[in-house]
Amino acid sequence: MQGPVGFSEGSVELKISGTLLLPAQISLKTLYPPFEEAKHDFANGKKGLYPSMAAELIDRLPEDSVVNRAEVESIAQNVCGIACVAGAETTVNLALALLYALGSHPGIQRKGQTEIDSVVGLDRLPAVTDIQDLPYLHAIVKEVGRWFTVVPLGIPHSNSEDDEHDGFSFRKGSSSFRITDVFNKPFESIPERYLKDGQIDPSVPDAEAAAFGHGRRYARFNSF
Repeated sequence: MQGPVGFSEGSVELKISGTLLLPAQISLKTLYPPFEEAKHDFANGKKGLYPSMAAELIDRLPEDSVVNRAEVESIAQNVCGIACVAGAETTVNLALALLYALGSHPGIQRKGQTEIDSVVGLDRLPAVTDIQDLPYLHAIVKEVGRWFTVVPLGIPHSNSEDDEHDGFSFRKGSSSFRITDVFNKPFESIPERYLKDGQIDPSVPDAEAAAFGHGRRYARFNSF
């Protein structure tokens, strides 16, 4: 399969030299093999336990005889590749932050483990369907996302003119990743701040939203 200019799946002529060669190889491996594997699984009726963006896009591909089939498939490949790359660094770094938070706060770790043991048991792993019954675990995830946001991995954006939003004033050139006056003890890891009467409190500002952006830059990948 021939990829973008200068690329050929399976090896070949990566006509790029020096420091760009490795990123190019990684990009190639991110785009083609996973998507081809998903196509193979889809064609053979193999489905995962959870909804798959790749499967949905493959299911919507036009027939091979359609003129723009190759173009549509290339778009689907790129969308899946972008989702993979965008989610890889952020997910890995958030997972590392979670390990650090649990390791440095053994009390939080014990409470989370106790909840998992009581709800899930010892015979299986937690599933997405368990989330309503694991409020403390959900609060831990929310708190890690607030306490160690992955947003700074991106490029800071700043407003081009003075602005006001929800009573907050933003001067021209302002950019911020962490707001310290919304939460009590903002630099401490306290999952309980997201709980009320043993359940997730919807009135507490949700730091998870920051991971997917806002407005026109809002990432739709959080639906998958």
